[in-house]
Amino acid sequence: ERADAAAEAGYMGFAFIDTDLAEIRKSMSWAQIRKLLQARGLNFVEVELITNWFATGEFKAQSDAVRDQLFEAANELGADHIKIVGDFSGNCPVPEMVDSFGDLCRRAASAGTKIAIELTPLTNLFTPEQGLQLIRESGASNGGLLLDVWHIGRAHIPFERLNDIPVELIYGVELDDADLEVRGTLMEDTMRHRRLPGEGELEPAKMIATVHKAGYRLPYGIEIVSDAHRELSVRDQARVAIESARKQMKIAENYL
Repeated sequence: ERADAAAEAGYMGFAFIDTDLAEIRKSMSWAQIRKLLQARGLNFVEVELITNWFATGEFKAQSDAVRDQLFEAANELGADHIKIVGDFSGNCPVPEMVDSFGDLCRRAASAGTKIAIELTPLTNLFTPEQGLQLIRESGASNGGLLLDVWHIGRAHIPFERLNDIPVELIYGVELDDADLEVRGTLMEDTMRHRRLPGEGELEPAKMIATVHKAGYRLPYGIEIVSDAHRELSVRDQARVAIESARKQMKIAENYL
């Protein structure tokens, strides 16, 4: 149903989170999933989310299980990249993540995919400078950044700072929006109160223009996580999201 909704709305790709993918795999083979997506022109695939890849003990064991599942998915579905995030607890200094990140990227290369760090103020990895330093010091050639309007806006990162990111290290851009003021905690704001692109105050059109001028083209994802959006039917969710994103891309032309 979701694949049909995405295709009908005009999407070119599809993304899976680990728990979702595990549920789907109970009734579908990799070949069936590939056939379903390809028949609908959903040829760009992303999988997520690896957390605690830098941890030890039980947290690391759980992370490794998700990692292996997503590596298999990436290999079977031809996923362009796997999304990861930093430390939600803030207890792991970024320099101490270097070796773990390098190891993760090497394993990803064996699975034929890349690792995209989503910068977010919910973790200790939230600035372009931090992400670039981690990639550089790890020596990874298949590590890059994922930029999301909500996360960049809530981290108070001016769009012009995105100009310092080499375009080849921007693996994805996600569009959404939010009110100027945070609603509840940051986690509540991101999980319950995101807005469609252009309906908030974070100016997604300006971010689109910024990365476009830097040479970035595709992929663009749309990530609307909100109570209001969940009330819509699957087809309406897909339709209103892509329509609002297209409007922002048109507005972005005014800034080029």
